[in-house]
Amino acid sequence: MQKQSHFLYKVPLFVVLWLVFPMTNYASNKSLVEADSLFVNKKYTESFGIYNGIFEQGQYSPAMILKMAFIKEGLSDYTSALYYLDFYFKLTSDFKVLTKMEELAEKNELKGYKSSDFDYFISIYFKHKTKLSIILSLVCILLFSIVLRQKLKGVRSYGTALLFLLFTSVLFYISNFDLHSKKAIIIGKNAYLMEGPSPGSEPVVKVEKGHKVKIIEEGEVWSKITWENQEAYIRSSHIINLL
Repeated sequence: MQKQSHFLYKVPLFVVLWLVFPMTNYASNKSLVEADSLFVNKKYTESFGIYNGIFEQGQYSPAMILKMAFIKEGLSDYTSALYYLDFYFKLTSDFKVLTKMEELAEKNELKGYKSSDFDYFISIYFKHKTKLSIILSLVCILLFSIVLRQKLKGVRSYGTALLFLLFTSVLFYISNFDLHSKKAIIIGKNAYLMEGPSPGSEPVVKVEKGHKVKIIEEGEVWSKITWENQEAYIRSSHIINLL
């Protein structure tokens, strides 16, 4: 009995610690040290090549992403700079980055980067979505055990049952539905937005790369997007999804 209670004592502590610390895939290797050294010595092109290799392996840190954005901005590749800044914002929820993105977009006459308080709220939500799902799951298990115990004792508690249904519904919703729409950056130079998913349809407008658009429906060849409150189609190869 003592071993069992000792184990049960450790489990909540482990869960709490796991929930408290951020779940970011931090990069930590020799390549990163080399890239940072090159960056400090202003060898930006060489450092970016190493950073990008690390990033493609699924490893990153907020500091590395910010350096990648800095390098791309210095090379006047504003499309890539905005892409990495957007990713950095999703990692950190740093509100100042939204202001930076708006300024950079306005300077280069790029559309789709106006942000709101709702965008900031959504970023906070998605940053902690996994932790929130775990907490809700634990609450649902606790409430279910209470309802079951009360039923075995012949006690009816509609309040607890309603709470269980409420938390279960919230958990189901956040697990199966997105609160935000997918967005992408146009990377195709002189990309045409079309009225339909066909090169033979009427063109809506020709746009430069760097604009951010909302994705309505994503396809292998054509994707349906929103451009200035108007639906249009663009070749999927001309956009890159924001993470």
